[in-house]
Amino acid sequence: SIWRDNSDEAFGRIKEMLKHRRRHLHIALDLEYLASGSTDVKFRPVSAMEWYGHLQDFVNNGQVVQLGMAFAVQPLPGEPSVPVAAYEINFQIDLEHGDFNSAGVEFLKKQGHNLLMHQKLGILPQIVYAGLLCHLPFGQSDVTWLAYNGDRDIAFILRLLQYGGSGIQLPSRQGTFGYQMRQQFPKYFDVRVLAQLVKPGWNGKLTTLATEEYLNVDRIGGEHFAGSDALLTMSCFAKILKVAQRERIRARTGLLSGVEELHLSIRCSRGIFASDIVRMEIHRKNFDQESNLISQLMSCNFDILGIQVIVPGQCSGHVNQHYQSIKSHIRGVTKFDVQMGFMNSEGRLGFGRVWLFHLDIEPGETRVHPQRLAALLASTGATHVDTTTFLAYRGAYGMEVLLQSFIHPGELPVHSCYYATTLSTWFPTLYDISLLAGVCPGVVCTGNETALAQVAACLGVDSDECEVVTTLRCYLKIRGRIGSLQMTGLTRQLE
Repeated sequence: SIWRDNSDEAFGRIKEMLKHRRRHLHIALDLEYLASGSTDVKFRPVSAMEWYGHLQDFVNNGQVVQLGMAFAVQPLPGEPSVPVAAYEINFQIDLEHGDFNSAGVEFLKKQGHNLLMHQKLGILPQIVYAGLLCHLPFGQSDVTWLAYNGDRDIAFILRLLQYGGSGIQLPSRQGTFGYQMRQQFPKYFDVRVLAQLVKPGWNGKLTTLATEEYLNVDRIGGEHFAGSDALLTMSCFAKILKVAQRERIRARTGLLSGVEELHLSIRCSRGIFASDIVRMEIHRKNFDQESNLISQLMSCNFDILGIQVIVPGQCSGHVNQHYQSIKSHIRGVTKFDVQMGFMNSEGRLGFGRVWLFHLDIEPGETRVHPQRLAALLASTGATHVDTTTFLAYRGAYGMEVLLQSFIHPGELPVHSCYYATTLSTWFPTLYDISLLAGVCPGVVCTGNETALAQVAACLGVDSDECEVVTTLRCYLKIRGRIGSLQMTGLTRQLE
């Protein structure tokens, strides 16, 4: 337990440990806090907007009492495992002049917290920031952050990280808050969300999850003490890793308990093999409305995008796929359609729908300019990042059409090698199902061209009238047979 008198030594020990780590690090967080007297602590939001409004009120006017952190350093091969280290930082609070929720104060006292000791020996937030928080590996991709029911925990940490721990207000916009969270916690799991993989619909307490009925994990220390809860969060996460499928865990990356169940993109999602998937046509008049929905998908891990470019009079695979031939052929293409569906790694389709964008490079009253689609995809974090997987079927022609429209009025590069660089900049992780099928066991190709329906039949997948849906279904089956690692060598190769 860290108080004012031993904070320099304890913070130094943590910083020294972090300085010498050489492998992946897991950090579990837990906070104990007090709401202000004016905050309705019993309020239960029914929408994401209400959730964020209540989170702002709670965190902007509340105060941290304890910050617990558990550190687990992954050892190098051949090295002995390093014991998990847990710390509990006690903040200074002013009970005499602070306006705190009386029920919250009594609750912490009943749990055994000595709040008068916090008033006399607690550490100021600015000292915690300068002594430790600014040295922690926020924003680093080789760190996995964990919390349990962590929306308030993460929000309080984000406040502490602003202006040297002075604690400015949370952003007014929920989208800005989400962006800040992803910047500071690029790999985050809420163990309460992951617990749904142990028991569907789980919304219970951390202590209950740890019992013999569920994970059978022992607690060290007292309940509702931040160090003990952080350590138990780490132990529960380690147990879930052993019993849950990796792709199902990945589908819950970055989801905050409290808002996760309110996101319509998740609540209205459909399994990719469902028969009630909706196709939504996009024109100028409804582009903005549907864009608001699409903008929610990447933050909810719908980051596997099936894409089909439909050019009037052009069928997939009917054009010589040589780069220069395609480049010459598409010079006169102005009108075309793009069909897209956003799936997560668990096989759920965001909002249960596929979008069909009607595009036109030339100004018009009904169709959308392709650069508006390009801006939408970039603003949501779909393009220019290798964490998004794009999938096409025999997509060489279509992707050239799409990329040409995105950079219009510029021209595609002269040589195919430069085009490959441009393509990889926009779509770093792009696969062609036709090529993946060629290395997949059990897929027998006949003739010079393999129809998507034939691939689907070999994989035991029902073809859908929507090519994007069939493409996504085939991808799930192929990934299950050959694994993601074997697919890596086929990135950005198109037929």
